[in-house]
Amino acid sequence: MPVDAVLYGIGLLFLLAILVPFSPMTIDLVPVSRARQIWIHRNRKVLWGVVVVAFGVVLVRGVGGALGVSVLGTADPGWLVAVAVTIGVAGMMFWMSYVPLVMTPPANPRVIGAADADRFIGADDVVLGVTGGGEARAYPRETISRPHFFEDTVGGQPLVISYCILCNSGIGFEASLDGRKLSLSCVTAYNNNIIYLEDERPNYIQQLDGAVTEGPDKGKKLRPYPLVQTTWREWKALHPETDLYYSPSTNLRDKIMDFMLKSASGAGKSMTLKCIAGIESPSQGQISLNGRILFDSDKKINLPASDRKVGIVLQNYALFPHLTVAENIAFGLQNISLAQRNQRIEYYLNLVELSNWKSYYPHQLSGGQKQRFTRVRKKLFYELVEELQWQHFKSSSTGSN
Repeated sequence: MPVDAVLYGIGLLFLLAILVPFSPMTIDLVPVSRARQIWIHRNRKVLWGVVVVAFGVVLVRGVGGALGVSVLGTADPGWLVAVAVTIGVAGMMFWMSYVPLVMTPPANPRVIGAADADRFIGADDVVLGVTGGGEARAYPRETISRPHFFEDTVGGQPLVISYCILCNSGIGFEASLDGRKLSLSCVTAYNNNIIYLEDERPNYIQQLDGAVTEGPDKGKKLRPYPLVQTTWREWKALHPETDLYYSPSTNLRDKIMDFMLKSASGAGKSMTLKCIAGIESPSQGQISLNGRILFDSDKKINLPASDRKVGIVLQNYALFPHLTVAENIAFGLQNISLAQRNQRIEYYLNLVELSNWKSYYPHQLSGGQKQRFTRVRKKLFYELVEELQWQHFKSSSTGSN
């Protein structure tokens, strides 16, 4: 095999290794574990070095072939075109979809008082709201959707405000670990859940639960911070003194991504999830999950929902809007004592990190929080049914004896 083909192949392979696991457009093409993604990120400079050397030698040999001058030998000038096209396509892919670039919050955010904020946000626009130290602050969903997170300080407390566009839910964390203030950047989106990198120490932190998955502090977790997802109108009514964290995208790439990631109601997020789960079927196309084809209109494949092994929590949670989280859960636990009821509610809300939200109403919770809340209620209901069945069994056994 010609040396130029080998060098080009090596350069292309390492280039793909750097890009594919870190782009939402290609991440599902080659399943890569979280540990492998982190390894690639840690060693990215070495991998880039291989790419530069391999493509560089091919370019030098191609130029030599075009000019009739031998430095490292000569090659068909056609390799110049191949490398140039590869670099151009890869550059565009990195510019448009490389997570560490795309999911970077805009610089120079502004904090705007409530009186002026109405000029920048609509009354029914969704915001993520936090309070602390006598301050209240709202973060527009529209501006946090692309970077997926903002770093801020509210009431003297450093915070990470995080948002997931797929499940339409936000979560807050205290941006500190062992008393050390954290500065974070986004690395990848393993299983569609981003991983942060602490800039000071090589700690890789999972967005979903704030756990350090790799690094010197592996096993530790960021402390959750209460966050409410609601409309700007409702948030301002609850906190008239609030201000607005305004950080719109400023460059062309980020504005394009904002347009693509618009998450308004009716965009088709719920329908997409229903099609994946098998509740609905698209008219054409293909659906695959982890390399397994669930639907293919051309091949007449449409696995029934029971064979897909995909769970889904629908948006209709059947929650009582006039009851708080704790009251909604307690409504189905009337057959046990008040002390037992409160103990169980507190225990399970702590498990799903919702204990700070037990006095909130359903309309003040995000979609993801409502899902966790609904799972708690279902778990407690099944426990109660099992206890009643066991009591019935014991009473039946005693009566028969």
